[in-house]
Amino acid sequence: MTVAAPWDKLPPEPDEAYEVFSRYLSHPTPYVRDFATSYGLNENTCGRLAAQWRWRARRAALAAHLSRERIVAAEVEARDLGAEIGRHLGVAVDLAGESLRTALALGDLPSIRDSLAILSEAHKQVQLGSGKPTAIVDMTSADERALEAAEEALAALGRTTDPEDEQDLDHEETLQ
Repeated sequence: MTVAAPWDKLPPEPDEAYEVFSRYLSHPTPYVRDFATSYGLNENTCGRLAAQWRWRARRAALAAHLSRERIVAAEVEARDLGAEIGRHLGVAVDLAGESLRTALALGDLPSIRDSLAILSEAHKQVQLGSGKPTAIVDMTSADERALEAAEEALAALGRTTDPEDEQDLDHEETLQ
């Protein structure tokens, strides 16, 4: 058994009274007097029907229901938009990583600070896309922990930052 919504026809409500109520629901204002006047209806009759069948409460229930529906629709739209933005940011981060790997493969070795800036910007974009706050990172004053984190990230991409390793690579390249 389904329960009827308050703005639906009530079981004992006469068809004629419900028809007038339905017109009242579409009226721009909730005032019964304005409604009666705009439709050329008797104000006393409309007032009596409105009181007997609780027009204002039923109209308010419909307004609240429609408002909730709009909120849910906006939340779904925001979630979908957020997911789309997240996908775009993921592609951007992937492209940044690919660019960095390509530069490394070609021997165009960015500095630790530049690498850290690239990784930091990618992380910042992901944070922004997920609605999380971001912090501004000043790359000119990166501390040792930040540089170590960059070295770890670069190592994960296949680049070492130890100058002796780089000399060994240079030596190997000249041998080939």
